[in-house]
Amino acid sequence: MQEQDNKRKCLVPILLPLFLLILLLLYYTAGNHKEPVRPVVLDSNPIGMIWPDSDNGNRNTAQTSFSIKNPSSKSQSVTFQITYNLLLSEKHFTFDIEHLYVKDEDGTFRELPDTVMEIPGNTTLSVRITALDHESSMELTTRGAPEVRIISPNTESSGELPEDYTTNTRSTVFQDRDEKLAFLSRYLEMPSEMIDAAYHIVYQDNSKGRVPGPSDYDIRAVFTVEADDLSLWTKDMKKILPEQVDPGWWEDLKTSGFTWDIPSDAEYYKRPGSESYIVICPDLHLILKMVSSLSLPLSLEDSASREEFPEELPGYDQFKTLAADALGYDHSAVPYIRTAMTEKVYAADGTELTLICYRAMFCNSPLYGIPVLVISGDGGTSCTVLCDGSYGDEWYLADIDGDSQDELLMHHLISITGGAGAYESDIYRISDGSPAKIFGSPEWDGDNYFDTYFTLHLSEGYTHTVQNGSTGFYTTFTRKGPEGNSYFDADGNLTDEGRENNETDWLSADPYFYLFTPVDADGDGVFEIMTAQYTYLYGRSDGLGAAYTLLKWDSGMERMYITKAGFWPYEDHEEDDQEYFERWEKYENTWYKKDEPAPGDLLDSGALIKAASDQIRAIDFHVRQFPINDSLYDAETDKIYREAFYKAVTNQKPVLCRAYRSLDYEEDTYQNVLRSEYLSDQEFLRQELKQDSSYYFTDYDGDGLPELIVRNMGLYGLKYDPKQDQVYLFLSVYSSYGYFMGAGQIFWHNPCLANKDIYSYESEDRNGNRVFAGFETVAHWDGDVWSESYYISTMDYTDVKVSQKLWEELFSLLQKARSETPEPETYEEFFKDFYKD
Repeated sequence: MQEQDNKRKCLVPILLPLFLLILLLLYYTAGNHKEPVRPVVLDSNPIGMIWPDSDNGNRNTAQTSFSIKNPSSKSQSVTFQITYNLLLSEKHFTFDIEHLYVKDEDGTFRELPDTVMEIPGNTTLSVRITALDHESSMELTTRGAPEVRIISPNTESSGELPEDYTTNTRSTVFQDRDEKLAFLSRYLEMPSEMIDAAYHIVYQDNSKGRVPGPSDYDIRAVFTVEADDLSLWTKDMKKILPEQVDPGWWEDLKTSGFTWDIPSDAEYYKRPGSESYIVICPDLHLILKMVSSLSLPLSLEDSASREEFPEELPGYDQFKTLAADALGYDHSAVPYIRTAMTEKVYAADGTELTLICYRAMFCNSPLYGIPVLVISGDGGTSCTVLCDGSYGDEWYLADIDGDSQDELLMHHLISITGGAGAYESDIYRISDGSPAKIFGSPEWDGDNYFDTYFTLHLSEGYTHTVQNGSTGFYTTFTRKGPEGNSYFDADGNLTDEGRENNETDWLSADPYFYLFTPVDADGDGVFEIMTAQYTYLYGRSDGLGAAYTLLKWDSGMERMYITKAGFWPYEDHEEDDQEYFERWEKYENTWYKKDEPAPGDLLDSGALIKAASDQIRAIDFHVRQFPINDSLYDAETDKIYREAFYKAVTNQKPVLCRAYRSLDYEEDTYQNVLRSEYLSDQEFLRQELKQDSSYYFTDYDGDGLPELIVRNMGLYGLKYDPKQDQVYLFLSVYSSYGYFMGAGQIFWHNPCLANKDIYSYESEDRNGNRVFAGFETVAHWDGDVWSESYYISTMDYTDVKVSQKLWEELFSLLQKARSETPEPETYEEFFKDFYKD
């Protein structure tokens, strides 16, 4: 019995496998078998890009292409997930699939009606996907391809996203530029496309393991971008000091084909709360970036210049953070903000405000800083950056608009180069505890200086006449200037360059006010502003004098205007002439307080009439005509000149015109010179060139060559330079009251005033000597009684009342001479060889 049991036990191991084999055969025979399903996989790395799409609310659009393989014999349904991860910012982007395409057998892509894709067994398909991110939190411009994940109920496959980001990679290992930039894009946020880059990425991925933790990284990159993209890289960053950045961070990234030097105008930034630094080199379109969990910023305390800073006003440290915020600097720069040595108290409407001017000493200099104004009161505190930087600041409180409330005047020394330096002058109106700028020179854009309208005219004997166009002030003085100056010859006669300067009557002046001081010139309690500018003749190395203006605020127009002007001429003297400087200082402190008498104010009526009439009798009114130099000008030259003028007036070639208050030229058309740009070509020819113009071909300036003088709605003088083959506009009088009389001579007649008839004569010779004579009649009505008064004027005497007999005698001298004026030519006559009807 026991033996039989043992035999049965031996048969069980043999029969059991046989039984299972029979069951398996029955299972297959019954058709119930399902082979294991192998998951769908990506057969190629996804390629593509991401860009901001303005047509979709500035959300990011992603596009990717790849191949997908189904290794199983059965078809499978899959869906895709499109994502992108920014490693350092720990931001994750998920995209919604908008369009899903698959390539047909004929090679064309067709769009699937759904985002679910059915893949036949043992098949590889080419796929394209366009997707849109959930929200526009930031732009992801021109990155590497987004990640593609395959989602299916019966698979666990994912795309090519590596599980570990640990790397120690230099850009030099890549031969292909696109691969180099794509690798960098996985570790660095890229708000714009890069042109080229060099980098070293050290990244230790600590997100895996038993206890995940923050990763360690040190990424240093240098790259070039388009100029318009530079600002994209500093979004949400704050300015810092150059001392907080070590240029050596990027030194080992230089190669023979990609090298750089950080320029002096580089801009430095830091992202608050992180060790992310950027240096922008604007002209190079270059960016240096360092992001690290390991490096520490350089200490400001190590700067040698800290010991040189002046003592600061105590008690206002609490506002330094506000000043840093107003400047756009990171709070790490607060130790370098210094206060001024003084404070001012402003009272208005019973409210007392404290004004403190901080200086942010950000340029590693004990002198240069950025002035920041803090205004503190019971209602709060305001903080305003006053200018980009200065070496010193003067500030005043004075009522300039007559409202019994003080305005704030700021005067900044913004540069100490060039000898005279450069300044910025501003006026602020304080309202609700904050300053509002109402005047600036230069203006906010760093341009648009306040024009004080000083002019200069040179004449024989080293004579300089400075005039102010706003006030009528003028002064005349002689000065030889440096030896061999280009405007006068050794005998004091004008050179061609001197005459050219007279064509503009421009006085070269510093655009800056080196003085900008409130003064109550008339004692009415409302302050004017006394300003001063340096002026030059032969360049900044040789000054001409100091130009003074007294500015007054026009409350109706909300602007400054010039109410008085003065000028202190430099003299040919030694620099250590103490007596001369004492006289200059006295003039500077008193010129605006007194009125200089006109020459006529010192004469009685009889003496004044005699002095003025004698000056008019001394004028040679005869029409002046200079002979043409036959050795310079012949028949062939005449043809060249007329053809050049023909092309200029018919707009075939531009006319070179003086830029405003400058010796430089700008191109323009003759039609614009006549202010007739609104006319068609045919109307311009018929009306302006033919009907309304008279042509005088004469040597106007006495150089032996002819100029073309055109009388239209004014007088226009055109000069041809055969060497440059250019026509220049040297005379422009836009007034219908002006008439050509002779070489350098203009006759004026204004009959349009209700009770006045005004005539005048102006002349200037080649040596810059000017002559002027004016004649005026004024009609009076007293009831039914009519009478007339008569006046004459000269360069020295204005509106001198004379008898009718004397007036007619003197005026006849001008009228007789004017009858000698040559007859003009018509358009057809002057351009007969070129004009075609």
